[in-house]
Amino acid sequence: MFLCISLIISNFAAFKTVQNVSKKCVFCNSSNVVKNGHKGGKQLYKCKKCSRQFVGGFRLDSMKIERDYVDGKQTLKQLSLKYGVCVKTIWNTLASMRHKRVVSKHKDGVVEMDAPY
Repeated sequence: MFLCISLIISNFAAFKTVQNVSKKCVFCNSSNVVKNGHKGGKQLYKCKKCSRQFVGGFRLDSMKIERDYVDGKQTLKQLSLKYGVCVKTIWNTLASMRHKRVVSKHKDGVVEMDAPY
């Protein structure tokens, strides 16, 4: 019983250390951040370098997702597995590109994306 509890505590301490090491400011990319309360059930952080506050987690790069969707010809399910988010999040991220105006030297038209071809 004692061995099991000590193993759980040591694993939690290792997880907590790994979690704190990887946290960086989303604005200046500094690793000098501290916890700064909660909002809506999510942990808030404050950067000591730029003094800005942000919600923990990560931001998706919509341009990279669009490139993977169009050039990489990946499905929404494949993208959700790659980025570790649900399919609806990928769908909402791609919402901005569903009706993009394509300007070319020879053509002008609207491209409507549905699924990889």
